[in-house]
Amino acid sequence: MRRLAIALAALVLVGCANDGLEIERDPAFDATRLRTWEWHRGASGVDASDPRLASDALHASIREAITRSLAARGLRQVEKGGDVRVAYRVGIDRQRRVEAEPVERPTGDKVFVGPPHVEVTDEEVGRLAIALTTPDSAEEVWRGRVRVPVERNLTPETRALRIRNAVDRILSELAPVTGARGSRPALDPRRIALAPRTPKL
Repeated sequence: MRRLAIALAALVLVGCANDGLEIERDPAFDATRLRTWEWHRGASGVDASDPRLASDALHASIREAITRSLAARGLRQVEKGGDVRVAYRVGIDRQRRVEAEPVERPTGDKVFVGPPHVEVTDEEVGRLAIALTTPDSAEEVWRGRVRVPVERNLTPETRALRIRNAVDRILSELAPVTGARGSRPALDPRRIALAPRTPKL
């Protein structure tokens, strides 16, 4: 993913980070022209050596969720020669949250304000990123990233559902779900410009 990371410098941030979702895209990328996709082999993986991220079941769930979500948006998976290549990265970030609450104590007709009560909480946040690259140059043209709190002791079914929801949340910014009759509504023209380059076969 080194070349993909370099290409981020040319992308434009169009999402909002305050809800845990970020979208970056090349202004010249037109997602409405996409019809097929293929896996970017060797580009997916993990961003840390956490043993929880080495689970085959985890990666199978992510790949299945991406495949289903793209199919729901009218994109057909092919082995090679797709309009775009798809890769994902998953990681766990550890962050510290500090909350301060003022301490007030009435003293007669006055209120004494003492040092605030500070509560420090260490928490884990899961991170899933999905990236689209051009088949000919491997330049990254679109990336969606979502962060969600890590919950322990989830059943496999619940974990798979959370993964599907996260993937759908990301890819909903790429294209809408295909209509009942197979039509593909156009994306907001403010988010698109040119069609991706034709891949070399």
